Amino acid sequence: MSFRDVVVVGDVMLDVVVKPDIEIAPTSDTPSRVRLTRGGAAANVAEALARAGHHVKYVGACGDDPAAQLFEVTLRRAGVDVSLERVDEATGVVVAVVDVTGQRAMMTDRGANSKLRLEHVLDILEGPFDHLHVSGYTLLDPLTADVGRGALARANELDVLRRSMSVPSHRSSRQRRQSSWRSPVERACCSPTKKRPWP
Repeated sequence: MSFRDVVVVGDVMLDVVVKPDIEIAPTSDTPSRVRLTRGGAAANVAEALARAGHHVKYVGACGDDPAAQLFEVTLRRAGVDVSLERVDEATGVVVAVVDVTGQRAMMTDRGANSKLRLEHVLDILEGPFDHLHVSGYTLLDPLTADVGRGALARANELDVLRRSMSVPSHRSSRQRRQSSWRSPVERACCSPTKKRPWP
């Protein structure tokens, strides 16, 4: 297997997962299990690639707070090199409320992610890399869409014959069933995995 230098541009997120033990009481306390974990779909890609032996650098924006520290420490422990731009905004947070059937209601605060600058990403792309992966969330956020497009354009300018790029497919499950296309990174490390038991 040929190992590659991969740059992943994506969100820096703290996941707050809430699993109520009983039906939610709208005007009172509800006994629940609450867990804090490192979030970010692109970070999952980065971790999977690093564990497969690739050299991965993760690029994103965060605040100067415990959420950012948890995110960075977790990725570094997985073998990912982390280059975060610290901005004057709280790190992004997703709160997921999980019901008894496993269905999730997601409440998202993108926070510092929307302040990622193209200059920070381009500085990283001046270093060696074989593959660039840009998160779909970076491209879907109007405040960072130009950052994602600019990073892809720069990678293409540097050497289109030697470097590859990927963006995840944000399509409905019905569209996914109708098409077998998947990006190289999706094929490599975004296959369905077994559900982990609740910690």
